[in-house]
Amino acid sequence: MLVRRDLFIDEGMFDNSFFIYMEEIDICWRFLQQGYKIKSVPKSVIYHKVAASAKKNMFKKIFYEHRNNLVMVTKNLSTQDLFTILPVG
Repeated sequence: MLVRRDLFIDEGMFDNSFFIYMEEIDICWRFLQQGYKIKSVPKSVIYHKVAASAKKNMFKKIFYEHRNNLVMVTKNLSTQDLFTILPVG
């Protein structure tokens, strides 16, 4: 991910409450809400060691992925949109 330093700082940088997983998606969502465009480069080659942060603790990985998805959605959607997509029970 490449982003202008001033924009990254102005938008609050990564949200530390995420700890691991989804922080880059959260900040991109915030950029979009401010009217910025997100671009991808399909020809890019990325090397990624899967689940290196969680090592062999897959419960930890699954927990933080799901937790952070919920945090990100509740943080970035309006109350009306939340009631539309989140299950009520």
